[in-house]
Amino acid sequence: MKKVLFTSLFLLMAATTNAADWVKLGSDKARHFYVDADRIQYENKTLNYRSTWVKAEHYRPEDNYKIGEYTIAKQIFDCDNTLFNINTIYGYKKNGDLIDQERLNTGWMEAPSGSVMEYITNSVCAYPHI
Repeated sequence: MKKVLFTSLFLLMAATTNAADWVKLGSDKARHFYVDADRIQYENKTLNYRSTWVKAEHYRPEDNYKIGEYTIAKQIFDCDNTLFNINTIYGYKKNGDLIDQERLNTGWMEAPSGSVMEYITNSVCAYPHI
C-alpha cells in the first residue's frame, strides 16, 4: 500500500512540475485571457522588457475558432511604454491537437487604454517574482 501511495504521489508531482501556471486575467466578447505566471521573465532587464506566454481560450466562436479552441502566443512587453509584441502564435483544438502555428514579429503595438491587453501588459510588468 505504501508503495502504491508513494508511486501515485511521485507521478502526480512529476505530471505537474512542468505544467503551465495559467492565471486568468480577463475576457473580451469571445475569449478568456490567461498568462503563464511561471514563465514571466525579463527579455531585456535594462530596457524593462518582459516576456511570457498568453493563452486566449474561445468561449464563443470567432473567426476560424470554435468554442473551447485556443491560441497560445509568446509575447514581449515593453513595461515602460505599455507596448507589446507577438513573436509566435499556436492555435489548438479543444482536445489539444495543433491547428496552426505561425512565427511572426508584429512589431511594437500599443495596448489600447482600458483594454484586456492593457491589463495583461500591466499585470505582467508588475509581476514581482522574477
